[in-house]
Amino acid sequence: MTSPAFSTKPNNVITSASVFGPQGLQTYQNKSTTDPTGTASATAAMMGYGLATNGPTLVAATGMLVILTAQGQIGNATTGDSATAQLSYGTGTAPSNAGAAAGTQVGPIASWQALTGTLYAPFNVMAIFVIPPGTYWFDLAVAYATGGTGVVTGVTFQYIAIPI
Repeated sequence: MTSPAFSTKPNNVITSASVFGPQGLQTYQNKSTTDPTGTASATAAMMGYGLATNGPTLVAATGMLVILTAQGQIGNATTGDSATAQLSYGTGTAPSNAGAAAGTQVGPIASWQALTGTLYAPFNVMAIFVIPPGTYWFDLAVAYATGGTGVVTGVTFQYIAIPI
């Protein structure tokens, strides 16, 4: 497969003649079928999504501009306590659930404070970044901010990776 031919239209919209193959545009979307165990730590812990079968991974044969998003529910089972979540990516072996924060954390930090126990709120985080060639995993780093157990559920990852 040949590399795609890119052109820029008015308003800087990028188009591609080919969207297949290792040198072309790559996309991914998957909703996790199982929810990871939450973390009872004020220090961010990984959720282990990059290790899951069909988990969010990317093989980049060239440098790529990546637009990565994740959304789901964030919560804390303890009244008055909160949780935070941030996108992470890295190379090598993906971190396991409850593993120490790994890779590079990117984008905004989603946060939620439970007014009463077991309340959850929708969250959506997005980051845009450039990566060199390599194999990458994507995950969420989650922590509690004030106590209890920080939890994310029903998480869906999506990315668009554009060769540069």
